[in-house]
Amino acid sequence: MTSTLEWSCSDAGIRFTLSSADGPVPVSLWARADPLTVEGQKANVAPLTATIERTVTDKRDAEEVTVSHDEIEALGEAQLAQLGLPTAAPLRIRLRGRGVLTTGDFRFEYQLVRHNGQPLMGVRRTGAIMHAGRERHTLLYPLHSILSEIDAFNETAESADAEKRLFHWARLKELLPESAEVDGQLRTINVVRADAFTLDANSRGEIEPILRHRRSQDPRYQVDGGDAMDSDENAAFEPALPPASQKSFAERFQSASRVSRRYVTRDNWYIALPPAVERALEVVKDYQQRSRGERLAFIANPRRFIADELGDDVSADLLNEIFEETPEFLSQRVRCLGEWQPKTFAYSLPSKNDWFPDEGASGGVLVDFGNQLIPVSTADAEPLRARMQEALDAGAVEIEHGEYRIPVSEESLERIKAATAKYEDTASGIGPEDGPSKQSESSADSYSHEETGGTQPEPEQDARVPLIEDNLEAVGFDHRPHPKRGEPGGLPAVLQTTSLYPHQKDGLRWLQEHWACGSNGALLADDMGLGKTLQTLVFLAWVQEQNERRTASLPFLVVAPTGLLKNWEDEEKRHLARPGLGELCFAYGTRLKEIAQLHKHERKELFARAGWVMTTYETLRDKILLFADVRWGIAAFDEVQKIKNPVSLTHEMAKSVHADFFLALTGTPVENRVSDLWSVIDTIAPGQLRSLKEFQSRYETEVNKSEPEVAANRVAELREALLEKYPPPRILRRMKEQQLTGLPAKHVHPLKESMPTEQAAAYEHVLQTLRSNAERRSSALIALQNLRKVSLSPDDVTNDGLDDNTIRRSARLNATVRELDRIRAAGEKALVFLEYRAFQDHLLAFLQRRYDMERPPSRINGQTTAARRKKIVDEFQASPESEFNVIVLSPKAAGVGLTLTAANHVIHLSRWWNPAVEDQCTDRVFRIGQSKPVHVYYPMAIHPSYPQTSFDTNLDALLERKRSLSSGLLTPADASKKDLNDLLSRSLG
Repeated sequence: MTSTLEWSCSDAGIRFTLSSADGPVPVSLWARADPLTVEGQKANVAPLTATIERTVTDKRDAEEVTVSHDEIEALGEAQLAQLGLPTAAPLRIRLRGRGVLTTGDFRFEYQLVRHNGQPLMGVRRTGAIMHAGRERHTLLYPLHSILSEIDAFNETAESADAEKRLFHWARLKELLPESAEVDGQLRTINVVRADAFTLDANSRGEIEPILRHRRSQDPRYQVDGGDAMDSDENAAFEPALPPASQKSFAERFQSASRVSRRYVTRDNWYIALPPAVERALEVVKDYQQRSRGERLAFIANPRRFIADELGDDVSADLLNEIFEETPEFLSQRVRCLGEWQPKTFAYSLPSKNDWFPDEGASGGVLVDFGNQLIPVSTADAEPLRARMQEALDAGAVEIEHGEYRIPVSEESLERIKAATAKYEDTASGIGPEDGPSKQSESSADSYSHEETGGTQPEPEQDARVPLIEDNLEAVGFDHRPHPKRGEPGGLPAVLQTTSLYPHQKDGLRWLQEHWACGSNGALLADDMGLGKTLQTLVFLAWVQEQNERRTASLPFLVVAPTGLLKNWEDEEKRHLARPGLGELCFAYGTRLKEIAQLHKHERKELFARAGWVMTTYETLRDKILLFADVRWGIAAFDEVQKIKNPVSLTHEMAKSVHADFFLALTGTPVENRVSDLWSVIDTIAPGQLRSLKEFQSRYETEVNKSEPEVAANRVAELREALLEKYPPPRILRRMKEQQLTGLPAKHVHPLKESMPTEQAAAYEHVLQTLRSNAERRSSALIALQNLRKVSLSPDDVTNDGLDDNTIRRSARLNATVRELDRIRAAGEKALVFLEYRAFQDHLLAFLQRRYDMERPPSRINGQTTAARRKKIVDEFQASPESEFNVIVLSPKAAGVGLTLTAANHVIHLSRWWNPAVEDQCTDRVFRIGQSKPVHVYYPMAIHPSYPQTSFDTNLDALLERKRSLSSGLLTPADASKKDLNDLLSRSLG
């Protein structure tokens, strides 16, 4: 239908309406329209997709949308044209100050100036839209933000609120582009607004706040969910101060008796603290002045202490915004558990799966020298510092470090010193020959006293956390079987599901055997879709009935990621007749505060009355003392890979739970390395795999260094210990295709499509560019990203949108649309997995137009709320069987916890690096309850000149190889650095 997109501007934002000859068009139908602007140019509502989604959700029959000026300033010029908005202002700012910045009469004066230096006269501005005579423009970022902040600052000029003026100037200083002309006097002043902070600490408990400010983000090709291609460039914050200024701030913060709203460093940096940051730093200041033991307890979990101290003054969401747990701080935090000291075990944490650049040897750090990140190992840190000092004294310009050249400067020296200091802090810790750390008697006695109960209310803030034998360096705690608990067999009376599948009956019997023989715990590692939750619920009900015959039942604790808790609740109601497992207690979220305020014995009674208690890993970590003094019948950990890091606080708090039986659940017990498995087994059966040090030596180091035959024997030995020995075996793992007879047929369709001419040319250009930089290790990550992008589409879809021409120029999109056409003709439904949010916006609009859908297809990604997810799923599942429909989903955000069996087609438009994630996405459709054959499509763009080495060909081969190996339990599913290097090498030819 022909329609006109119109807009109007007010202080609240820009209001858009769409009208046709028949009148206003409902917002839900906008993407179906073929609109024109008021000037008669082709329009496109794709830039409004997110706003349309929100509007339709709130009001189905809405006929207008309003977009804030802050959202408008983030648009690109192409998007302005699509919406019929004025062109971006081709202007710059001339800015000068009148008066002294710190006085009340200081004001900013500015002019909008053409590039030839001619100022515009008679400028009028409403938000992001400006008028000057007959000219009308849109002020994009940062022009709109700068002018808004200048106006806000000038409005405070006559007030006595110096802090408020400084805040606006700090925000303005962050926004100033290079094209803005600032008088020399202002350029000599560096004013920064500290949006957030993190902490640095050492084993002595000395705490230093590190100020951070928000990093500008480029929304183009922003990946939704997951960490496969993330890098530090995607961090929300960056350092607010250079090292020397940060050091000066830390010294003044430490020496002052109280926290100030403003700080001035020795090198003339002005620092403004927002109120929330100031209040949070008051907590840090308080703990700086406390005893060493209290400081170390604070370091162990600062977020919890800050949240508890601030109470309702700062919300959890706001705290998340102002306190950033950087990788450096996390590493220091998780090592400090134990004897109130940082962990000293040399556990080499796996990389974040960004694979590139190489972060150097284990024990090293990446040191930021301004324009490059350089790996510095523990052994190299002190020699490098000495060489830098010598070069500085000699007046040298640069020094070499391996293949890198480092500029010689005081700043470089400070950065190396900071790295050296981190090593010195841990150098005096327990070495490999010293054995495990021991808890101090006072600390252990204090915790034991806490467990005995008592009649006094629990304090609101408690600096203690359970101190455990961690089994890192040596086995300090070994599992001891319980007495026999009865006989296995039978089904619980409350089970109302008509029948269990054979493999589920076998799984239940395996769990019953564990329980009956007095086992401490088990790992149910079934493949996704085999019903781990159902098997667990039936087992819990069976144990509950067994206990009731002999003595009062102990409550069950279920720990799961937040997104899966609703699924547990729903499954219990679905499969178990009332009373099911009994009263359910929600020990997380808003309910947690009420529980925390209960008297100790009231809390224990609450848990005892409940048949089962659900909480999250984060709650267990932060509020462990609400759970540690309760004896649980069974503690079930869903998606137990959440505790795979053996030196993390989450891992140790999970181990500290007092339960008769530990049940671990996961479909991916080994994600990054075989030691992931140790972390789980040492939680459910402490000591079975000996210490982590021994385990790593035998099953990682020796396997990697040994001849193939020796390595195979080691792997076979471990498999026997876990999958065969100790009847019943500690681990039960079944793969879906091998176990389920009721699964539908699954047809996999590799859609190898030759690249159109335009895409082939763009791909060739990327290849040539990458080949010329092949020797630069730092370019590897960029290389992979560029190959991924051009293999999806040669066009900048963010600006150009999606139409038939852009589809034609992309092999993957061509193949996808062709299959969707067939699916629509058959009256069936499909899921399309794609991680790029900006691309999703345009794909939704294109699909609605192409298939004449009444409203835009639904989308589930990392920004979709839990309530919205449930509504989308319910509507999709309830839609008529013969009606075509499609949902666009992000792999990491929608890969678990969803049942979408109304669809029987899955299209992986973009592919994830881990085949387990990809299979989890497919399993939204390929699962019990699916009544139709399932079709899985892998669109692949094949370059006509490189059919065997095209990126998509190589990626498909890598994923298939990892998929075949991952079913063997002991092979990590994630692609390794070597895998990705090989992928890049093969693609470059």
